[in-house]
Amino acid sequence: MSSYHKFAQYYDILTSNIDYQKHADYYDNIISQHMPDKGILLDLACGTGSLSEAMAKKGYDVIGVDLSEEMLSVALDKKFDSGLPIQYLCQDMCKLDMYGTIDVTI
Repeated sequence: MSSYHKFAQYYDILTSNIDYQKHADYYDNIISQHMPDKGILLDLACGTGSLSEAMAKKGYDVIGVDLSEEMLSVALDKKFDSGLPIQYLCQDMCKLDMYGTIDVTI
């Protein structure tokens, strides 16, 4: 059990002041300037998936990666509630293996 076991349960409450939609709009604006077609987006250290969800709603094919199984568990709950086709992987970002091409990473 990692140190995130309890923290994951409270992460969204502690970050409730973060406007993930505003962040998604900002990233989408920058990405669109360089890549007009929506592609595969890697949300590195995605945590509970709030930004992954916002980017998926913008039309990106999102892969969320985090080392914490507990954070990813919360992200998966959100995915099942929203029905968004986000793929979540438990990986160490220092040993990342995406098995293919990623168009953009946030």
